[in-house]
Amino acid sequence: MTKNPDVLCLENKNHTIQNIALSSIFLGGTYLFFIQSLPNVSWLGCIFSMVLYCLFLGIIAYSFPKKYYFDSKEITIADHKNEFLAQIPVSDVLSWNHYSVRRDRRGRSVDTVRINTSDGDITFKKDDFKNYDEMIAYFENSEIVRDESLDDSVSTKDLDIFSKLDSVFVSMAIIGLVILPILFWSITRKKVETNEILYFEGRIEKIEYLPKHHDIILTLAGVSDCNFSITETADVDFFKGYVIINYKETYTQLGKKIRIGISKSEYDWQIKDTFIRKFSNKKMDIINYTIIE
Repeated sequence: MTKNPDVLCLENKNHTIQNIALSSIFLGGTYLFFIQSLPNVSWLGCIFSMVLYCLFLGIIAYSFPKKYYFDSKEITIADHKNEFLAQIPVSDVLSWNHYSVRRDRRGRSVDTVRINTSDGDITFKKDDFKNYDEMIAYFENSEIVRDESLDDSVSTKDLDIFSKLDSVFVSMAIIGLVILPILFWSITRKKVETNEILYFEGRIEKIEYLPKHHDIILTLAGVSDCNFSITETADVDFFKGYVIINYKETYTQLGKKIRIGISKSEYDWQIKDTFIRKFSNKKMDIINYTIIE
């Protein structure tokens, strides 16, 4: 599309590094939350990964600027490739206004231009557009009525302007929102829930106290494929008890023989399943235990 406008107003989206960083964070978050949701069969984690996926697409879509051409007859909108998106005759522009909006608690404000058309409103914020002052001059020199009551306090319909690229991103979002839960279900449906308890017996080789979560992690001699987690306060206090030997704190239960019971279905899922094991933290919750000696 070629155009010789009175004013060309281009969206100012020269934040490539920030956009790449943000989109990378959201894409990485999508992967991490989805993967971490599998061992615990957490639908909440899956849903959060879907939200991050949509944010990733939103950042990418936002990175492609639109162009606004203003002349005496019409306002033409094009995408980043200069392909036509919409055309608004000046006669369809009912009013416009230029005002400032308070942005944050520190009192900073941002200049804004808002135009009201028969099909909806378009808002231009100074920080988001190049040639902003030329656009204001265009409206001031036009015959379009300035309505000083037209600002963010007025609730009106925004004009929907979609490019082909926007449609692609919307389609990708829909596909992702369908595929991710189906993929999650297809993987986790293999898990079989049972009440069967699996027992391990051995000497306590290591005791690790995690004060942030008030957890105890036990490592048994001869058990290399998993550790054992205790979260009940009374049990945590029991295992974190210590004595001082040669000026060094030593857990009193360290080295003792113990019999630990865990969920067999969780062990089969998180440890024996070769795929899920790659993403499991390999910490099995203790259902019951007995100190043997």
